[in-house]
Amino acid sequence: MQICRPAMCIEAIRVALLDNCTLLPICGPLNGYAMGCIIDPNWTPEIEEGEESIVKDNCGNICLRDDRCDLTKRWNLEFKIKDPDKEFLALIEGNPLIVNGGGDSIGVRQLAYGACSPFVFLELFERTNDCDTQGEPIYFRHVFPAVRLRWIGNEREGIFRILQIEGKTRDVQTDSIGTGPFDDIPVMALVGTSSSERIDYAWFEDSFVPTVQCGAIEVPCPIVGPQPTIETDDFDPGCNQYRFMGTNLDIVDRLDVLGDFGTHTYYNPAGPNSALNNPYQITINTWTATNIRIEDLALNDQVTPHTITATHLYGVANSPDYGVFDIVDYDIPPCDNFTEPLPFNNAQSPACERFFFSGINFGFINHLRTDGSFGQVSYYDPAGPDAGLNPGTSTINSWTPTLIDITDTQQGGQTITEFHIWGVGDVPDYSFYDNFWPAPVLSVANC
Repeated sequence: MQICRPAMCIEAIRVALLDNCTLLPICGPLNGYAMGCIIDPNWTPEIEEGEESIVKDNCGNICLRDDRCDLTKRWNLEFKIKDPDKEFLALIEGNPLIVNGGGDSIGVRQLAYGACSPFVFLELFERTNDCDTQGEPIYFRHVFPAVRLRWIGNEREGIFRILQIEGKTRDVQTDSIGTGPFDDIPVMALVGTSSSERIDYAWFEDSFVPTVQCGAIEVPCPIVGPQPTIETDDFDPGCNQYRFMGTNLDIVDRLDVLGDFGTHTYYNPAGPNSALNNPYQITINTWTATNIRIEDLALNDQVTPHTITATHLYGVANSPDYGVFDIVDYDIPPCDNFTEPLPFNNAQSPACERFFFSGINFGFINHLRTDGSFGQVSYYDPAGPDAGLNPGTSTINSWTPTLIDITDTQQGGQTITEFHIWGVGDVPDYSFYDNFWPAPVLSVANC
């Protein structure tokens, strides 16, 4: 299904410098430009007519005939700009800027030996008369992934000098475009139907329009190295706890959580900015490569649940900017159902047959495994789906939110080094806890 929208006017143009060989963006602080007030923009296909091949016999009858189809060779562009914009003209023609002692661009040296203009990535943002569901204007976004532009002349509009620009496109491999030089083209917009597909023009609906300004803009350099992702999230907006799961999260230094409460910022406890975490309101329970879990007391509001809309990841000093991740697994369980088990904080009696683990929220645990000199032994919540897997040598004396009490006649006198805890089907994995507690507390009654 489509919605027909009339095209109205070009509101902005944006360009980015390309490498003349690879036709990929060249990152840098002066390698982009976004401009408004575009006058008389036009773009038309240059058509090569298909050849007609005819063979006739001696009587003039047509024996053979073939009509080749017309082909689009390229697209030709033209538009006018209202100012002799120095940085824009130097960018599109490859001419050197004249800069004064204060670092301001004051002119351009027009090279005389007829060098070719460099290729640039060009976008036109054409406003329609429609809006999306959030009330944002809808634009037609016209993308020319490789074009050479040239300043071809001037004309007068009253007392003003208007500059005329023309350009010709070149085709590129569709899949090489990706999200564009500024990383803001929708991910699936420019994906080829095959690896060999090539285009020199595309257009699609979008609600994005760049901010225009006087002066060049930066073309950001691509992020090199592993990329963090947030693939699932589980949080309780009525309480104060968040869990974000993905990959390479340990390289993240800063995490922003966005919602109806504004933005709350958290820092990697192993990073250089960990001191910026507020110790009276924020607890970073885990920050690993695959799991970030945070408790923020400032958001503990069980009367009016908050709404979280997105997360934003950054490296150190906010660079690189890993981008915004939408909330993809919006879950609103009751507060107690979200709370994970906290580390065991009491003792066990390895010299006897009985083990005591005390803490909180143990009601969520389905599977407890002890590791020690005896190997590994698994125990299961007697009220859970795997209760039948409990070893015949064990008795579950209690399995409550604050106490797990197990008697196992095979484990007397052994040493426990660590234990693991899981939910149903070993998901979620609540990780493992080392045996950090003090020396075992032994009593005659227990032994």
